[in-house]
Amino acid sequence: DSGKTTLLQWLVYRRRQISKVVVIDPHAYPDKWAGCYVIGTGRNYGEISLALIALVQIMTKRYDEIGRGVIHEGNHPRLTILIDEWRAIVHQLGKPASEAIKALLTESRKAAFSVFVASHSDRAKPLGLEGEYDLKDGFAVVRLVITDGQRQATIDTGSGEQPARLPGPFAVGGPAVVSQPDFDLDLTPQPTDQEAQILTLHRAGESYSAIARQVFGSKGGKQVQIIKQVIKRFQ
Repeated sequence: DSGKTTLLQWLVYRRRQISKVVVIDPHAYPDKWAGCYVIGTGRNYGEISLALIALVQIMTKRYDEIGRGVIHEGNHPRLTILIDEWRAIVHQLGKPASEAIKALLTESRKAAFSVFVASHSDRAKPLGLEGEYDLKDGFAVVRLVITDGQRQATIDTGSGEQPARLPGPFAVGGPAVVSQPDFDLDLTPQPTDQEAQILTLHRAGESYSAIARQVFGSKGGKQVQIIKQVIKRFQ
């Protein structure tokens, strides 16, 4: 145990003083993320997939509001997003999840998002960063290791790894209960116009082939697969 969960719990505790916190964690358990909006408990990767879509949509909506002058850059309510088990999420959900996480990491700061990700591996392929591993050069990277039985940490903000101090144990206290978030947040993604058309035709009883012809102008294995994915996502 390198102390990853303990460090993240301290991080979340501090961020909750200034921000709402969303935690995406397929391995969450009661009281692990007290007061946070937790997504994916029980390896619910379908829920995680929908949440990632919704978070990107929220980010896009905020940039639209900034672009129209409705609100100044950085003035939206702060939202902290912690994505634990990044490697497992990308392994289960593939490229769409990888692309969503990369978008949140690289584009969301001016929309008042603060994004943190955690993984047991920092290699490019397991994280879905093949060919784009230099993206991590723009992040602050904390590495946790155990040396001679002692937990140690380094932090790299772009100028090389430096030793870092770890906090002590994170004490929750009291019996384990399912912690409820201390705020409301709607993470139900909205279908695109094309997805909405697929869903409408499906609910009307149209076959996959008929939906493909009406939506894509042709039918084939690729089109049918897209249709099935959309229906599964919004069931």
